[in-house]
Amino acid sequence: MTIRTIHPLKDDRDIVTFATIWRVVPDFLAFLKRPYIPFIYQKFSRLSVVQWFILLCLDFFLITLAVFIVLEPYGEYMAISEPEIFEDETILGMFLWASIIAPLTEETLFRGWLKGTKRAFIILATIISYCVSLYLIVDNIDYDYFLISASSITMLYILTTLLALRKYWNDVQPVNFFAASFPYIFYISAVTFGVIHIFNYEHHSLLQLLPMIIPQIIGGLILGYVRLRFGLWSAIAMHATSNGILVLLIILFPDT
Repeated sequence: MTIRTIHPLKDDRDIVTFATIWRVVPDFLAFLKRPYIPFIYQKFSRLSVVQWFILLCLDFFLITLAVFIVLEPYGEYMAISEPEIFEDETILGMFLWASIIAPLTEETLFRGWLKGTKRAFIILATIISYCVSLYLIVDNIDYDYFLISASSITMLYILTTLLALRKYWNDVQPVNFFAASFPYIFYISAVTFGVIHIFNYEHHSLLQLLPMIIPQIIGGLILGYVRLRFGLWSAIAMHATSNGILVLLIILFPDT
């Protein structure tokens, strides 16, 4: 089984030095060569916060590099217009979608289960079925009954999920097939995360748009590593910060 620990500091002290801070970069590159499931998270400390920030900067650097080297010249050559996902949104709406809704939903769906435990799969299945249930309610029930129905279904899902998790709440071991296949699963997750962003574009074929999702794939790799090293909430926070900065740049420089 591919279960290892993130290389901890000797005697696990919060030692913040140039060497310990920047060690996260070669650790990330080594992880990409052979993705693995860490048995424990790195503890929350000054060191982990600074390393998280270094990975955030690395994410921005690599994505910016991809935009200027690949996306802009390729987009101009193929006459691919910029995504207009925020065209009709208010500033508040943009920040709400980009910095709260998208990070919570996307990190849960694409990286929440990367530890491969039974608990993670139960939560993922619950969230997906819950969303489908709400969608069916919105489509088939009058608005007057929506709140009652949605509240009832929400309580039902919470209770059934808690009951289902009782047996597996302390289960930290990934299931066997997941651990054995994890390198493939990790990369499939990152690529799938990128592919769904193809729907931000219109009027072009899938093959034509594939180069345009390189930044999202890069982001998926870094966010996946952050999720496994520091925990899911760290990945959500990085996703929210990245999107928030992007929205801020769109607001400040709308014509660039």
